[in-house]
Parts: sequence; structure tokens; C-alpha cells
Amino acid sequence: MNILRMLKIAAILLALPGIVLPQSRVLASEQKVSSFTVKLVKPNSILDARLNKDGAFTGRTIEHDGTPVVGAIVVVKRGQTEIGQSVTDEHGNFAVGNLKSGVYEVSSGATTGSYRLWTEGTAPPSAKPHGLLVLGQNGTRGQYGLTETIFGSNLGLILLVTTTALSAAALAVSIGAENLAHEAKNIAKQSKSP
Repeated sequence: MNILRMLKIAAILLALPGIVLPQSRVLASEQKVSSFTVKLVKPNSILDARLNKDGAFTGRTIEHDGTPVVGAIVVVKRGQTEIGQSVTDEHGNFAVGNLKSGVYEVSSGATTGSYRLWTEGTAPPSAKPHGLLVLGQNGTRGQYGLTETIFGSNLGLILLVTTTALSAAALAVSIGAENLAHEAKNIAKQSKSP
């Protein structure tokens, strides 16, 4: 009986790292994984983004593998009128200033997308603090910002620690419940004995 219990515990402990560790961390040695989550959107959709307090739209350009695109020209248009442009820095970041609320077309290379920009005070909760342009053959755009603006780059570590703690607590409760059930069976057997 104890061998079976030990095998259960060993199986749980062996499975725990696969459940707890994010897959991107496990695969990081094999392929480059970006440090932020990309939310891909359907073509012709409009994404909501917040302007910073200076009225600048900020974002990042990356390749499909997460590598920042350095020196890319990002153009912001309203209708057919070019409002501003920026060149990305060594991290792929760009900023186009002096913008007002409204719908803008943002493009770099083959990637073009529409963003509804909001001032800080009027932005809906769904509006992200940054835009994201994923450059490549077809071009993709998205949003990023939650993990980097609230938690910094430590969100993965926070999630890992939290998930590990919750998993350990669940394992402890499971083992405790099994011990109680085992003790209850022993007490029941002893009470039936003459």
C-alpha cells in the first residue's frame, strides 16, 4: 500500500515541472522567444491603444521570432495624410508624438494596421499602452503592454512562483486527505474488531 502511495507522489512530482513551467521557458534554449505576449488580431480590425501623457503613440516592431527590428520606419497616417513617423531604436521601440484621439493607420514595411488612439483620461479598459507591429511576409499587428507595464519583465517569474505555490498546496491537501481517509479506515477496522 505504501509503495503505491509513493508511486503516486513520485508521478505527481515528476509531472509538476511540466505543468508549472511555461512552455516558452522550456523551449527557450531551442528557439528565441520574445519576453512579452503577442495578441494577434484579425485583418481590418481596429485596436484600441492609449496615448501617453505627452500625446505620443508608442510601440514596438519585431520579426515573427520576436527579434526587435532596428531602424525600421514607422509611419502614422490619418486618412491619406501622413501625421508623423519614427525610426525604431535598438529594441525595436518607436514613438510618434503630438497625436490626438482618433483612428490612425500605422505601418512599417508590409505591415499596416488601424489603431483607435485614446487620451489617458478617455481610454477604455481594453486600450493597451503600446502598439505592436510584427514584420514579415504578410505582416501582423497586435498589442503588448500588460506584462511589461504592470509587472516589468518579471511576470513569468511571478506566475511561476504563484503556480508552484498553488500546486504544492494542492498536493499537500491531497496527501492530507488521503492520510485522513487511511486513518478513518484503520479506526473503522479497529472498532469492528472484538
